[in-house]
Amino acid sequence: GAMAALVEGSAWLDGEAHYRRAEFRDASEAWERAIRADSLFALAYLGLTDAYAWFDYDKYIENLRRVRTMAERLPARERAVALAHWAQYAASPDAIVTVREALQRYPDAAEAWYTLGELYHHDAGVMGKPADEEEAFRTAAGLQPTMAPYRAHLLDLAFNWYGDSARIARELDAYARLAPADERTRAGRVAVALAYGDSAARARA
Repeated sequence: GAMAALVEGSAWLDGEAHYRRAEFRDASEAWERAIRADSLFALAYLGLTDAYAWFDYDKYIENLRRVRTMAERLPARERAVALAHWAQYAASPDAIVTVREALQRYPDAAEAWYTLGELYHHDAGVMGKPADEEEAFRTAAGLQPTMAPYRAHLLDLAFNWYGDSARIARELDAYARLAPADERTRAGRVAVALAYGDSAARARA
């Protein structure tokens, strides 16, 4: 009824707001509320897939499978991204093709650019150069500049590939503005202080 729809909509928006700040557990709790109000809310299952991917692999797979079974309930753009997620999980040799096809149809789909970056980051079969990975994540972040998760691996790249203190500082500041409470922000600040700080900064770290 109307009350269930109100709960569903409010919970969906709460989950979206938490996810943007990289508050993945809070996002998952909100989207779980949304599907309790509507067990066929496909977009909420897609959100749960994204949130659980960061901290609970079993629930990530569980929700990804649900998304696959109800893909036809998703809008066309989100369906294309969901199928790209599934191809990545299934380690399909066509995963990169699936993502690129989604990007051909929806070149402004930040989620698809992010999925491309994830493929480069995690899948040895399609692993590109750091510059390819960076381009995908930076494009996603440019399309949705308030989405902290899209900047997370840019921070990883700055630390792990480039090791440039100025680049690290820029990426850490950009991420921290969007996700001030996230563990990556805290850990990044400690790491910067230990690696590049003076004796006082190292002692505080």
